[in-house]
Amino acid sequence: MEAPVIEVSHVGKRFWQGKSGAFIALKDVSFNVGKGEFISIIGASGCGKTTLLRMFGGLTTYDAGSIKIRGSVVRGVPDRIGFVFQAAALLPWRSVWDNIALGLTAVKGVLSESEKRSRVDAQIELTGLKGFEQSLPHQLSGGMQQRVGLARALVAEPSVLLMDEPLGALDAFTRMRLQEELAAIVARTEATTVFVTHDVDEAVFLSDRIIVMERAPGRVNQIVTVPFDKPRVRREFIGDPKVAHIRDEVLALVTEELLSRASTTETAFRT
Repeated sequence: MEAPVIEVSHVGKRFWQGKSGAFIALKDVSFNVGKGEFISIIGASGCGKTTLLRMFGGLTTYDAGSIKIRGSVVRGVPDRIGFVFQAAALLPWRSVWDNIALGLTAVKGVLSESEKRSRVDAQIELTGLKGFEQSLPHQLSGGMQQRVGLARALVAEPSVLLMDEPLGALDAFTRMRLQEELAAIVARTEATTVFVTHDVDEAVFLSDRIIVMERAPGRVNQIVTVPFDKPRVRREFIGDPKVAHIRDEVLALVTEELLSRASTTETAFRT
């Protein structure tokens, strides 16, 4: 069997809060991600989803266990990693083309001007931004700004793509449309993808597997396999009882944990 691209083994993270002592954000988290897999991490606020994603990218350290990407322990930002965040974070004075080209600063070695132009033009074509190359960010919709952010992440041809709620700020209809586009774009790149979301429907539509997290401390509750062929079409998901079953399974895992903690808190308050 091919070795996993991402290996997470008994990872823990604590934050020191002065006189309050340590807050344990993550405890004994373990799972692997295979080559080309699309994994979503889902759970209530405070379960450590974003902290875990930042650890994969070397932006946050971990206190226990190990994280390996392509067999190497993560110490700092690994090579060939792409990041996409909730805010597109585009430079407002740069054009779409120039914002995408900024992603090439992560490429080791020297690219010729023709190679740079070829890569940027390819991502513009892939993400549906043809005709908007010279537009400034304020001239674009929120959905198009996120496409620019995705193109910037992909232009360096990453083998691992880390995405932290990139569609979270969009309206529901734009979000559903971009989910389908995002799935198709990522599939063509064959990048191994870890995607953080609060949206159960989004996780089911996009993912091969879903990591459901508990909180306080954050740890893996269950890993749910999404057994549907790709590419997926949104209209075929609507009303499908098999899709509803997976969605309800994930939603139950998240809500059961929340209800359990709410009950514990209420009992403690009454006593």
